Amino acid sequence: MKKSIMYFIAVIVSVIVTLVFFELMSWYHFGDIPTKVVLVRLIAFFCIVSGMLISIVALINKKKDK
Repeated sequence: MKKSIMYFIAVIVSVIVTLVFFELMSWYHFGDIPTKVVLVRLIAFFCIVSGMLISIVALINKKKDK
């Protein structure tokens, strides 16, 4: 149960990091509807960040199991 919560938190953090990063870079503003290009960039960036965070959580869980 604790491990699944860590993965859920990693996904939530990656959503927040993606939206904040795109807002800071002025590529997307929260009030606007994203265009197709911005949407593809959002999804790609989210996948990369979430993949990195989930792999970090998996490594932490693997070390704790030993």
